[in-house]
Amino acid sequence: MTIVNSSFILPTGEDLETGTLTYTRTDLLAGAGGAIVAPIETVVNIVDGDGASPDIQSGPYEVRVEAGWYLDTFKIVVPATGPVDLMDLIEEFVTYEPQVIGQVQQLVAQAQGLAAAQDEAIAAKLADPDSETRTTANSIYAPATGIVKTALASTVQTSLGKADTSAQFSQLARNPDLLIAGTITRNSNEAAISAPVVWPDGTPGTYTATTLSASFPGAVDAYTITYGSPVTKTYAQPAVTRNAAGAATAVPAIVVS
Repeated sequence: MTIVNSSFILPTGEDLETGTLTYTRTDLLAGAGGAIVAPIETVVNIVDGDGASPDIQSGPYEVRVEAGWYLDTFKIVVPATGPVDLMDLIEEFVTYEPQVIGQVQQLVAQAQGLAAAQDEAIAAKLADPDSETRTTANSIYAPATGIVKTALASTVQTSLGKADTSAQFSQLARNPDLLIAGTITRNSNEAAISAPVVWPDGTPGTYTATTLSASFPGAVDAYTITYGSPVTKTYAQPAVTRNAAGAATAVPAIVVS
């Protein structure tokens, strides 16, 4: 049997006049003849700040603390020897996380999860050769219509939301048509050779074709897009692999330097 001591004071330093502590066992005890002893409650009245319990059996308990406006329940284990202090048991057996901090951490985790999900969804669409997003992205190797370019740019930039900027820009670099803002220079086969670009944050850059397809005139196999003036970063699309019909069958990842 063990006594659990506790004392309560107000913020002013005065003793708490009244309150209640309720100890309830959370396990079942074996009684005589195989009977089960049902858990009972031990109610302790806090008087002038003193909340010492009578002798109670050792074991697991839920203790309900009612002290003025405060009300909460804690799971503790009362040891076989004592006396012990209630606050020591709470600190030993309860993991405390301030509510406000916990809510902030939860919101941060949710935001990070949403950002990751957005990135994964866009990456999956770009990787799927049958998706509308990938079909439009393949248009970077041939002239694209202004309607498709405008609609896709709006969709991608909206879905990216507040995801990581580096990941955003690498994904946008997959399709220069989303970034080009100005006159496109083309060769005799209508391949896009160069053009000015503007990134979502307003930073200027330049698109430059670095490898033109020899087998499929008008298609671009590799290119670079710069960021900044002067240039502070370059997004490079290494040469793609095409099948006999000219469709891209292997598109390496964007390289950032």
